[in-house]
Amino acid sequence: MSDSPNIVNITVPVGRIEVIDNSKLSSQVIIVDLPDNVIKIQEGATTNIIPTTTDTSTITTETVRTNVIQVIDQGPQGVKGNTGIQGIQGPTGPRGPYGLGVNILGVTSSQHIYNETINDIDAIPTGSWYILEDSADRGDGISGSIGDGLLYTGLPWLNTGKIQGQDGDQGIPGPGINSVSYNSANGLLTFQRDDGVSLTPVGPVNGLDGDDGDDGADGVGIDTIEIDNYNLMVKLTNQDEAVSLGNIQGPQGPRGPQGPSGGGGEGSGGTAALTSAITVGKTVGFLEKGTTLNIGTTFQQIMELIFVEPYQPAVGEVSSLTVKNGSTTISNKTINFGSSITFNTVAWSRTTGEGGTLPYITQVYANNETPSFSVSAGNDNTSPFTFSSKTLFINPTDLKNNNDSHQIRVKANAIKTDGSSHALTGLTVTVNTPRYFGGTTVNINSSSTQTPAGIASINSVLNSIKTQSVKNQVSKQTKFTGNSNTTNASKYVYFAIPSYLGNITDVRYFSNPGTNQMTTIAQIITDFNFSIGSQSLKFDIYKFDIPGAIPSGEEVTVK
Repeated sequence: MSDSPNIVNITVPVGRIEVIDNSKLSSQVIIVDLPDNVIKIQEGATTNIIPTTTDTSTITTETVRTNVIQVIDQGPQGVKGNTGIQGIQGPTGPRGPYGLGVNILGVTSSQHIYNETINDIDAIPTGSWYILEDSADRGDGISGSIGDGLLYTGLPWLNTGKIQGQDGDQGIPGPGINSVSYNSANGLLTFQRDDGVSLTPVGPVNGLDGDDGDDGADGVGIDTIEIDNYNLMVKLTNQDEAVSLGNIQGPQGPRGPQGPSGGGGEGSGGTAALTSAITVGKTVGFLEKGTTLNIGTTFQQIMELIFVEPYQPAVGEVSSLTVKNGSTTISNKTINFGSSITFNTVAWSRTTGEGGTLPYITQVYANNETPSFSVSAGNDNTSPFTFSSKTLFINPTDLKNNNDSHQIRVKANAIKTDGSSHALTGLTVTVNTPRYFGGTTVNINSSSTQTPAGIASINSVLNSIKTQSVKNQVSKQTKFTGNSNTTNASKYVYFAIPSYLGNITDVRYFSNPGTNQMTTIAQIITDFNFSIGSQSLKFDIYKFDIPGAIPSGEEVTVK
């Protein structure tokens, strides 16, 4: 019996049917003219077409080897059958998986969320949810207005809209305060409401006397003033002996007019002043050692030099340096290695001080940057100062294992009104460098790294693991987490660390923190140049000896 369907009964109206032999033994085609009749087809070793009526005069029967019957002259449309009965209800399906929970972390700034995202995206649990306290658009979905919710289920962040309930019903106005009285004896305040109710006294509001302060240092005053042979001798209370301020004998005055009877009068002495210049040998009050008192300096002037603090004029200076690209202010921020900053304007505020020229900018420059950047401002005291656009990257040769070496600072040299100079910092950009971790089927060793094929293999490894786990940061210590690639027994596990950080000396597993795993790791190559964006950075590359060495979820700390 063939695998074709078992045809039991066919009802055929008046028409012609074409029987096509598909037994693969022949290509015989039989045309059978049928009356309005019912035929039965019985399947056995052969197929017999047998009419069910006695009138067989117009039917030619023939044994054929076929299982396919096709009606080529369709009869009239049959009557639509009745609707079948309702089937029974199927069993209840299995319970679906739990949905993602939401962990409300509170209200924070878009800058905080941005820093978390670029510093350690793997440390942000799925379902973390913040409410924005500012309005910003920092990319990766970190965008919205004050009060919007940001949910993390993978990048980009999802803005869940304004987190704000409907306004409540208007509250009933409460009573107001009508009066307040103060009892000086006990220090209590009593408030009276406008409905006549007195509130519980508050206080006492008079503070207690504080402890006596320590005695201040004794002041410096004049102990003695005397003239010794026309020398002015002054002794202060904090000095052991008097100091000579010089000869104060005045010149001979003119002879006075004739006096009354009884004797002629003498001319009076002139204003006491120095008859020769002197140099002060010891500081007295505000009169500093080494000060020269010229001929004619009066006693009053000397006293003023001792007791009156010299006037210091206010010095005007440039402050509040701002860096812009066009009209857009660039704030302090963090970027990843290979990214850049572009700017063309600095603006500032200034104070004019007293006297002298206006403060001004002489130079705008940066540090740790490439290419080298320095622009002369031409003694410009007008804000803003604009120049041709500058695009700066961190200089990889300046990178060290400290935060300062990771910062591009845009600065300006300014001249104060007194002629002295000072430096201003207008922008600080911190640049994170990457660390890579992951597993790949490529197997490299130190002996094959110097050939063209070896270099191509290393590039292949770095391109593979950088897509599995990358940490952009400043510090040397880095935590990686095992994944499906690092636990695969057919893949070798690598990590790559920027060379400027120095050799890795300590590798620990979270599950076995007491054992340093450095004995199971080999350093494949040092100072390997790898392209990142439009820059290149040197890496040291390490490989675990055993393929699939790190289980998925195992935390690995390297330092």
